Amino acid sequence: MKRLTAAVIGLGLGRLHAKNYMQNPAVERVVVCDPDPAQLDRLRHELPELAAFHADIATMLKEERPDVVSIVTPDHMHRGHVEEVMASGHHVLLTKPIANSRVDAEAIVATGQASGKQLMVAHEARFRARFQMLRQLVAEGYFGDIISVRLDSIWDKRDHFAHSPWYASREADRSVLTGTGIHEVDLVRFIVGQQASRVYASGNDLGDLDFPRQKTVVATIDFSDGCIAQVGATYVARWPKAGEVPDQIRIIGTKGMVIGDRYSHDGEDEWRYLPTPGNTIEDGTKGCVDAFVDAIANDRPVAVSGEDALASMTLCFAADESAASGQPVLISDTEPMRRRA
Repeated sequence: MKRLTAAVIGLGLGRLHAKNYMQNPAVERVVVCDPDPAQLDRLRHELPELAAFHADIATMLKEERPDVVSIVTPDHMHRGHVEEVMASGHHVLLTKPIANSRVDAEAIVATGQASGKQLMVAHEARFRARFQMLRQLVAEGYFGDIISVRLDSIWDKRDHFAHSPWYASREADRSVLTGTGIHEVDLVRFIVGQQASRVYASGNDLGDLDFPRQKTVVATIDFSDGCIAQVGATYVARWPKAGEVPDQIRIIGTKGMVIGDRYSHDGEDEWRYLPTPGNTIEDGTKGCVDAFVDAIANDRPVAVSGEDALASMTLCFAADESAASGQPVLISDTEPMRRRA
């Protein structure tokens, strides 16, 4: 089996991609690219074993000719970077969200389809041990028919936006769901395993955080087999100094339930416990990178295709539209944003 050359573009979260490529036995060489000299210097000290450091994408692609490329850049840059990298003939692992607009998201998926190369979207939360186990339990029918699911995305983004202003910029055009709540929306789809049929959402602008979109949105998603899911996302939480409480997942089924880190089956006397999450972003990113490398090295389908990621983003776009209009939005395979209830 040929060992791969991997490249990483964008060295914020991308440093985790670089680290995990270096630890993967199927990867022989890892190179990185970022226009910010400070980011390159930081990684030179952190990972001196990297093969090469570049400031320009075109130069890096021409000189290194990587087999796989992780694109870990700001959301509003994804389309241009995917088109540039795939035009050069490379497989792409794209950080989530796939894009912040439906036009860009569809263009990215079309680029992947036309390129003949693999496009995977790095929904790393799917690869965390807790959610992998929940997916398996639901698929096996352990909880019976799923009645309802609840996941919340609760953030105090003051420091984050001060450190990385692009997140809250009009240019990026993120919403609280497309930018952050996409984790929870995608996890609901991943765990439930059903086709969404309708989305209804409401939101508000309460709180003094400077953000161009609604700062809090709660979305209700109806699924084809009757399950109702709810995702709440906010940027204006105020956690105490004692620290954050991990997001709580709740699953109610006809034969069992999940509350936070514990689950039960009808007739059992005691709770069972889900895997301890550990350092969730690092663990999830490692699982995501390893799955991508395995797919490319062994010519298998990727774990999260562009089409799959677009289906999750469609629910976010529909929720944003519903929150703005006050009307529910029906989801269909052909016209996911044009039919209203």
